[in-house]
Amino acid sequence: MNADVVLDWLIRDAAAAKPGDFARFRTIDPQELIDTVHFGIDDAPRMLQNLDKDTPNSAFGRVARSKGLGARLTDASAALARLHPEHFLLWRAPYYDRELFDGLAFLSTAEPRLSFSFDRFGSGQVALKRWRKVGDTLLELAGEWWPRETSRRRLLPGGPDPFARQLKLWHFLYEGLIPLHVRRGEGERAWLVGGKDGDYTDWEPDDLHWSGRMEMAAGETVYMYRMGKATAITDVYSVAERPRINPLAPWRACTVKLQRVARIEPLRFADMKADPILGQWGLIKRNLRGLVAEALPPRSRRRLERLIREGAPLPERKAATSSGPGSVEEQLVAGDFVDEDDFCTNFIAPLLAKHRLRTRRERACDFHVGSQCYHCRIDFLVRDQEKRLLTIIEAKRTLTKLEDVKRAARQGRSYALQVGSPSFVVMAPEGCWVYDSLRADPNRSEAMLRVAGDAIAGRFGEVVEVIEQLRDQRRAQGSSS
Repeated sequence: MNADVVLDWLIRDAAAAKPGDFARFRTIDPQELIDTVHFGIDDAPRMLQNLDKDTPNSAFGRVARSKGLGARLTDASAALARLHPEHFLLWRAPYYDRELFDGLAFLSTAEPRLSFSFDRFGSGQVALKRWRKVGDTLLELAGEWWPRETSRRRLLPGGPDPFARQLKLWHFLYEGLIPLHVRRGEGERAWLVGGKDGDYTDWEPDDLHWSGRMEMAAGETVYMYRMGKATAITDVYSVAERPRINPLAPWRACTVKLQRVARIEPLRFADMKADPILGQWGLIKRNLRGLVAEALPPRSRRRLERLIREGAPLPERKAATSSGPGSVEEQLVAGDFVDEDDFCTNFIAPLLAKHRLRTRRERACDFHVGSQCYHCRIDFLVRDQEKRLLTIIEAKRTLTKLEDVKRAARQGRSYALQVGSPSFVVMAPEGCWVYDSLRADPNRSEAMLRVAGDAIAGRFGEVVEVIEQLRDQRRAQGSSS
């Protein structure tokens, strides 16, 4: 899709948006806004005194030096944007840095000022500086995109209402740009979402709005888990429509509309943890701590659906080792991972760390074909302990067909050539393939080394050795020439 067309559509759509619930941003108390950001969390920082009396620059400096606010981008943006809305943009989508910068990079071909030298906010002081640079650019462009119209229909750049530009930018980012770049499913997944004891009165209606994830798609199943005294799954819902980011919602995640499907016999956490299949799910291993809004791996979902359907007590752990039709042993290894990101986070990243390799996740990589620029991301850019480029890894959720492996290899090779990597690796739960980026023929799937999925962890040292050999060979060739 053409970036000029998308940018024009986003600008016009935001211009026609009505403030709605966002209008209370004009009157909400700044400390209340910070407390909202930290809904249900006891360590919410106190806002610094007299920020409203400071100049924007001095206010930013004091926030950056603050122990409570300076290290937390969402808190800092809440305080500064409320008190100085004409200078600071409220950032309330901390889980969607990738989607934001993918969107800005795409639009930069139509508006060069949206091109930045970084592709994420990061943390601490770095995050604050990058956030301010992005905010300054967007607020400047907002004055050009949505000039104020007087009674005589004369257009005035900017205008006297600093809140108006802020609200339009919210719609531009949270309703338009970010959702366009979310990797959403097609209604095939199921999710586990949690709520605390004090929230249960909100569960009585058949339709409710709840904290969710932008990746949710209409029609997907949501299992509601009650924390506190119940510690059990008690309700099944369905996602009614696409989730939305509400900058003033009492949670950092998205708001999703749910419709009740059924009330079920409580499925207790203790039973899930003791189950040989559900007990292996990472979220269960973490004892359902933190934000609970996570997709179920296919194998865990099948097990959960069966238990709910049967409504029977869970078997003892030792009773689940039989290997009849449909048993655990017959499931693909990929069934333990929800998606590609889950595979990268819970398998590849720990494996690389174990072998003391330096990595960069989601490294931006741009391709220019004629006048069109395509913005992509390398799953893992891998360096050795001396910070020298070693290889890149193209990860996939599953690779069960030879043609899929070839396609992944072509993609990995293009990335490797773009960044000058001597090799590239394709990884999926079914296997690992190592290629020489110059000599590889992905169409023939000529890998230097192939390791079966169930042997990757045990043989990854061998994978590293092959990658290092390819790197040393490339160096020798370069020095001889």
